[in-house]
Amino acid sequence: MNRHTPVAGRGNGGTVHREQARKCHAKHLRKADREALKVRWARIRRKRANTRDKQHIKRRTAARLEYRYRRDNTVRKKERKKERKKERKKERKKERKKERKKKRKEEMQSSQRHRRSTGACSQVKTLCRHHPQEPRWSPSRNRQCKITWSIWE
Repeated sequence: MNRHTPVAGRGNGGTVHREQARKCHAKHLRKADREALKVRWARIRRKRANTRDKQHIKRRTAARLEYRYRRDNTVRKKERKKERKKERKKERKKERKKERKKKRKEEMQSSQRHRRSTGACSQVKTLCRHHPQEPRWSPSRNRQCKITWSIWE
């Protein structure tokens, strides 16, 4: 390739030497200019690094905050769940109590009906009017309550 060959993409003129110089312009600048360029590039690099760091820190803090909020929310959620569970347990307990009460009442009524139909007997398990929750064995045919010793009908 001799000196006067046209360079591709540069019109029809220019020497190889000039093209070379254009490519490596930093090399052909004066030394002082090269130093200035170095400084400038270093500054740009530092700036870029700083912005990168800042973004990174921002992202990290955001992630940390998000994690904290998420954790707090999950803790709160769990507590609410526990509360609800307790409430449900209480409700169920109440329901069971009601059921038992109902059943007992029914049993009492049926036993009284049975007693009335069969006639009083000292061995019948009887219930006092004043203390219906306390079934007692009747001490005698006159059917006294063992607590108040009152005769009931």
